[in-house]
Amino acid sequence: MRDYLELTKPRITLLILVCAAVGYWFGCGGTLRMWVLAHALFGTALLASGTAALNQWYEVDSDAKMRRTRMRPMPAGRIQRSHGLVFGVALSAAGFAELWYGTNRLAAGLGLFTLLSYLLIYTPLKQRSPACTIVGAIPGAMPPVIG
Repeated sequence: MRDYLELTKPRITLLILVCAAVGYWFGCGGTLRMWVLAHALFGTALLASGTAALNQWYEVDSDAKMRRTRMRPMPAGRIQRSHGLVFGVALSAAGFAELWYGTNRLAAGLGLFTLLSYLLIYTPLKQRSPACTIVGAIPGAMPPVIG
């Protein structure tokens, strides 16, 4: 269980949730609806955790080569790659559904956009160009927008 928790990068997920909560606070127009906030944060947490797991699944080969990342659960062999993929997809799908049904379609769409831009654009670009920093700013800025 500890290895699966590690796949979710809980410290980063917590920072994402703080940003989403601040975004909610600024966007709520003075009417704080705790139930909507709870759904927004829970869905965002699931999506962020799934994205982190999928990122580690995607980068398992390069993670195995780097001292800082080679002891992560998949490169170290504590979690099979296929299990990491299923775990990441399941968390991401649950997060999307939570945002869709618990908040609104816009938040769910922004969450999906964040996942796709992070995994399909930013992550591959990291190994090719320093422009990845600029591209990565887009998914990085999305949590407060989702909130």
